[in-house]
Amino acid sequence: MRSPPEPYRIKSCEKIRLSVRGERASALKKAGHNVFLLPSESVYVDLLSDSGTSAMSSSQWASLMSADESFAHSRSYYSFVDSIRSVFGFEHILPLHQGRIGEHLFFQLILKRGDHVPSNTHFGPTRANIEAFGGIPQELLTYTAFDWKSQALFKGNLDIEGLRTLIARVDKETIPVCMLTITNNTGAGQPVSLSNIRSVREELNRRDIRFYVDAARFAENAYLIKKYENEYKEKSLEEIVKTILSHFDGCLVSAKKDGLSNTGGFFATNNAALADSFKDLAMLTEGFYTQGGCAARDLEAMGQGIKESLDEEYLSFRIGQVAYLGEMLAGEGIPVYKPYGGHAIFIVVGEFLPHLKHSDFPAQALCGEIYLEGGVRGAPENVKAWKKEEDRMPEFVRLSIPRRVYSNTHLEYVAQVVSSVYKRRESIKGLSMVKEPPRLKEFTSTFERR
Repeated sequence: MRSPPEPYRIKSCEKIRLSVRGERASALKKAGHNVFLLPSESVYVDLLSDSGTSAMSSSQWASLMSADESFAHSRSYYSFVDSIRSVFGFEHILPLHQGRIGEHLFFQLILKRGDHVPSNTHFGPTRANIEAFGGIPQELLTYTAFDWKSQALFKGNLDIEGLRTLIARVDKETIPVCMLTITNNTGAGQPVSLSNIRSVREELNRRDIRFYVDAARFAENAYLIKKYENEYKEKSLEEIVKTILSHFDGCLVSAKKDGLSNTGGFFATNNAALADSFKDLAMLTEGFYTQGGCAARDLEAMGQGIKESLDEEYLSFRIGQVAYLGEMLAGEGIPVYKPYGGHAIFIVVGEFLPHLKHSDFPAQALCGEIYLEGGVRGAPENVKAWKKEEDRMPEFVRLSIPRRVYSNTHLEYVAQVVSSVYKRRESIKGLSMVKEPPRLKEFTSTFERR
């Protein structure tokens, strides 16, 4: 596959250093073999997350200087609201310092103990927030998603029959909302089709159930709809986004992904009463509601970033760069989930390390080996040892590509590092857990070598 050229030039740069293997071994041991606990200075190419790691544009940096830092109802707040409304279309828009506080407040307002919250797949913090308020996350992913080799499109879709079965099985009053994650981060970054969104909306309308979307990667999902869904090939990305959002009652967004911002997020809805309740609750923890825990300069950066994220040339490169890494890895025989999604490449751990059991924490072990080999940091995903129920999705190592940060040369280096680890895969040993936190275990658990 020919690598796509970057549709930007470098205006500022940051020095990175490749440490020697002994330094990396010491850092990994000190971090308890958990790559989330590694200091970033010890990492050479950081593919841990695409959240908050984007490079901001010259226009975003310029907007920071024009920010109005007034305590209440600043000019920057109105500029932010206008930018979000022009893209998303919702009436009531409340800024937040990041997406998960929006989830925390939203579920606190609408959930009671024993309520069910269906989704295609809940991201880890979303699931944790639902459970924190006594809710029961229900994951209803389309059956095609469970075959990692399948080239089926839109493997992020929600299973309509599964939704019907859930609604028939439980009291409708115990389903206060259905969520959809676009793209489906935990589901290998796969997109959701507009046809599926429309069908879910129709099903929910019959039962008068609210429909909200985690739209952190809305632009990447819109681009993949334009690329693969024939009905929308001639539509602009702006039109596709408005069509997507027209099927929802509101959205929760971390602007640290497709918002191309290093911090921030927002909650948006057409429900005035819910917006007022959200606003009142948010002021207990987020400050005045026109700030949402953000400086005005962050609101300016978010508003500009949201608009830039719909640049089709940028998205073509973005999706192409992810695929470029995927093709290089697949070309070395490395098992990667297909088709490639919008923001990351997902290595199928069970195929990479078939000699390790789930209880050996193979995803954490593989992350550590990739880091040791070349200073590359990925993230464990869908760790089977922590699953209480059957889960047909594979365990992954996720290589998330920050937006507008790394060149294709960096990704060629990543492919070389992972390939080197693959060649000695049979020698890789598992881990034993030393410390296990009660929730969001992947972030702070520690391990030791077996």
